[in-house]
Amino acid sequence: MAIAKKSVLTTGYVVRLAALCTVLLIMTFTPLGYLSVGALSMSLCVIPVAIGAIVLGALGGTLLGALFGISSFIQALMGRDFGPILLEVSPLLTAFACIIPRVLEGLLTSLIFKAMRKNRYSRPFSFETAALCTALLNALLFIGALCLLFWNEYIVPMVATPENGLTATDYLPVISAVLSLVLLQAIIETLLCTVIGGAIAKALTIKKRL
Repeated sequence: MAIAKKSVLTTGYVVRLAALCTVLLIMTFTPLGYLSVGALSMSLCVIPVAIGAIVLGALGGTLLGALFGISSFIQALMGRDFGPILLEVSPLLTAFACIIPRVLEGLLTSLIFKAMRKNRYSRPFSFETAALCTALLNALLFIGALCLLFWNEYIVPMVATPENGLTATDYLPVISAVLSLVLLQAIIETLLCTVIGGAIAKALTIKKRL
């Protein structure tokens, strides 16, 4: 009986993981994964990663994060957003910037959620907080990777122009300009992931217990 129960649980885990992977791919390669507000394009693809990290643990979060990163790199190869510019600088660094931050966001979110569930004071807010952390980690790690790997080749030329008088040596103004470009987008993505991702993860966890 114990072996049969373990087999059912394993099958259920694989089914949930496969379902979230399918949802992530559909969202990534269709307009369903993006919310356009004026000139901004908010990605909703981080939501399946948050759900997987919460419901499926470290392995599920890491695998979904990796899939998110790989699909993001494929989109760069297809010419989406600033992918062609980054690829012109270095395809290898572009792959690193797309994939590694997303792997880390899935893994770290699962660890944060697990730690919060162990504390009775943080347990009631664990789902929403973990989903919030997924979006924040996605923004911070990805932008951090871009700045670390493409500062002189991409970031500085994009922000420091003759019109605004900034140069490559004006580190604080350039960093402020970069943050201002992504701040509103990151806030909206974080709110959406916190509300939607946290609610779905909580519902799936309750259903699984029942």
